[in-house]
Amino acid sequence: MKMKGGDAFVKLLKAFGVSHVFGIPGDSLGFYDALFREDSIRHVLVRHEQAAAHMADAFARVSGRVGVCDASSGPGVTNLVTGLATAYADSVPVLAVATTSPTKIRNRDNFQELDQPALLQTVTKAVIQIDQPERIPDLVKRAFRIATTGRPGPVVLNVPLDVFLRSAEYGDDDFLCSPEFGRYPALRVRAEAKEANIVLDALRKAHKPVIWCGGGVITSGASAEVEAFAELTGIPVTTTYMGKGAIAETHPLSLGPAGQLGRPVTNQYLADVDFVLAIGSRFTNVDTANWTIPKRGTPMIQIDIDPVEIGKNYDVIHSVW
Repeated sequence: MKMKGGDAFVKLLKAFGVSHVFGIPGDSLGFYDALFREDSIRHVLVRHEQAAAHMADAFARVSGRVGVCDASSGPGVTNLVTGLATAYADSVPVLAVATTSPTKIRNRDNFQELDQPALLQTVTKAVIQIDQPERIPDLVKRAFRIATTGRPGPVVLNVPLDVFLRSAEYGDDDFLCSPEFGRYPALRVRAEAKEANIVLDALRKAHKPVIWCGGGVITSGASAEVEAFAELTGIPVTTTYMGKGAIAETHPLSLGPAGQLGRPVTNQYLADVDFVLAIGSRFTNVDTANWTIPKRGTPMIQIDIDPVEIGKNYDVIHSVW
């Protein structure tokens, strides 16, 4: 079937379960014409692109689905940076549609033109350029897959305005999507029995252990498992700022939040623990009261989907990722 790139793009958003797009129309009229024709996707008009990025980030956190925002040209795209940086730091899957100059006049100092990939690559998992309407299905699918697998995060689709307006031939297979990539998490850490035994052996030897839950517990939807494990072992649980909600703070085994924004009594307790099982935590200065809790040298096993976080701020005796 033959259709415009904008229509193909929006059809793929629908296939991935996108229900809302936050943004402001600009050079992206081909994209907006297609959105107008798609009743199942609601466009939320903002007054500033920064709000669009923050709203997409918040939508993803609340719904568990990829948040989508859009902006166009140089000034509009620069306004996305703060919201995308927030999503990147907190591992939230956001898809930003960034329209740019037409393909024939790119890199010729077109009005308000900006090197968007150079600007955005430091605050996103990937910046993907779509220079031909035929490539839209493959590259949109790739963007959703990158945003939701491994450690989730924002991805930018950089699209020249004429790509949305030009037509191409598409087959039915082009719009067959894996729905799990439209939400997160698409992947969790899966520990082998050998690794699980290492964790259990360390817990048995500890006299005052603690389970330290970060935002990764929330992102992976593992709160129920954490609570069940705590009840099975009787080990108390503390949470970081991003990990609030990993266990109900009214639960008998909840120590409450730790760190600069936590409870003083919780920090006092954590200062004397002799083992930490850390799950999905970055150990930022906020969460550790400037890296004073737990004490340096406290034995720790760290579980995280991103190997970059393993041992970054605290040494570990073992890791699972």
